[in-house]
Amino acid sequence: MLSEALQYQRDAVNAGQWWRFATASFVHWSWDQVMWDGIAFVVLALIAARLWRVRFFVAFVVSAIAIPLFVHFFVRGVDTYRGLSGVDSALFALVAIRIGGQAKAPVLHWICFVAFASKIAFEMFSGSTMFVRELAPGVASLPVAHLVGAAIGVVAALLPELRLQCMQLFDQRSDRILESLHAYGEWFSG
Repeated sequence: MLSEALQYQRDAVNAGQWWRFATASFVHWSWDQVMWDGIAFVVLALIAARLWRVRFFVAFVVSAIAIPLFVHFFVRGVDTYRGLSGVDSALFALVAIRIGGQAKAPVLHWICFVAFASKIAFEMFSGSTMFVRELAPGVASLPVAHLVGAAIGVVAALLPELRLQCMQLFDQRSDRILESLHAYGEWFSG
């Protein structure tokens, strides 16, 4: 079956089938999982790609590859992985941070993150998913994929501002660069 050839599978990756890192996020265990992952992806991707095209691309590509890599190197007990929910988590974090940063009332921003943290906590402690009811026999939820995805989304949302600040730093006159570096050093160490 095609999905078995594309899923992350520890022994196959160890045998040299590295493409599975790039394809695992695009195969699923059930139609129920495809439906929930697909709905979340379409909604979040439409928002992110329309408003922040480069950030969307970074969050999408990096999370789709990095999550199976993370599973391979840091979650030794997992032999197979499939699904787009980690990528969805990256896009959710990206959208929540960007919209929250633009909102005049950031309370919605924090409500989204509390709800997301509650969802992950539920999945970690219950061993089941919040929305998907049918995966496959013997397949469990992998909340760490959602955490890794969310971390990537946060970086994708914030990294462009850090880059912009660095660009502004180097646009200054040379006599102000040392002063600015000192200020940045205090900011990062504080």
